[in-house]
Amino acid sequence: MMSQHGRVGPEHARKQAELRIFQEGSATHALSQKVVAVGPGYRLFLAVPKAPAPAGGWPVLYMLDGNAAFDFLTAEHLALAPGLVVAGIGYDTDRQFARELRTLDFTAPDGPGDGLRPDHVHEGRTAGGAAIFHDRLTGPLRDAAEAGLPIDATAARFGATVSAGCSRFTRCSPGRTALPAMPRSAPRSGGTRR
Repeated sequence: MMSQHGRVGPEHARKQAELRIFQEGSATHALSQKVVAVGPGYRLFLAVPKAPAPAGGWPVLYMLDGNAAFDFLTAEHLALAPGLVVAGIGYDTDRQFARELRTLDFTAPDGPGDGLRPDHVHEGRTAGGAAIFHDRLTGPLRDAAEAGLPIDATAARFGATVSAGCSRFTRCSPGRTALPAMPRSAPRSGGTRR
């Protein structure tokens, strides 16, 4: 399947996000979503604890691929962390994944000072926008996610799969930590799986 941004990818990449958690609700967290009109347009998915915040503010867990992350999130998952703000950073789409946009946002330039470039893997896509995305993530997206919430300023940031490369490429905000993560089934360096 081709879009204006190139090949969309395998069938799961086109799957609609059902986001059942928003219909089912959570006993421990208030759920909301909002669009942030920056860049291609992002959607923030938020799960904010219903309990009072601790004196130092709540820790926050940021997850990229927010559309897919919140599509799989359940009330039972949230109940395991009743004092944690969960913020999904997604795109303003009804799909689980906006592959053409994540290719742009999650890939580093070819070298220091280089900018956007054609993606050598997916014809018709643009890559190399990790520095631009980092500035959005640590600027207007974080500001929108944390607006009005008592957040622990030393809270860790967490990313998965492709964002691990993005985290290695980019810099962290003072007092903040980025924790890239790979699912256990993902290839390790050398291409082996555990």
